Amino acid sequence: MDYPKGETPLEWMLLTTEEVADAHMATTILRWYSYRWRVEEYHKILKSGCQVERYRLAALGMKTLLGFLSVIAVELLHLTYLHRNQPNANAIELLNPLQLKVLKAKSSKLPKILTLSWAVEAMA
Repeated sequence: MDYPKGETPLEWMLLTTEEVADAHMATTILRWYSYRWRVEEYHKILKSGCQVERYRLAALGMKTLLGFLSVIAVELLHLTYLHRNQPNANAIELLNPLQLKVLKAKSSKLPKILTLSWAVEAMA
């Protein structure tokens, strides 16, 4: 284990209902658990960004809308991930022409280079 000299190492335990027969399975379960944060962020985008809870539709209509909004939420999740890791990436390579046209129309001042950082701020 690697921890700072003079510090007490952190010990933790992940409780699971999955059977852990060997180290490989333990590693697999840890990887599964690491996805939890992406799922949490997806739900946050679906609820806050897409405002899915504000719609009050009958079951079939809601199912259709949820399918549509889920695609949007996945796209936004992808963009926020890229924004964290590559904020200066060229937005032209990541967004389609219609998306760029809408963002340009909504922006009061366009930067010289349309970066992913600009696009995410314009969407917000």
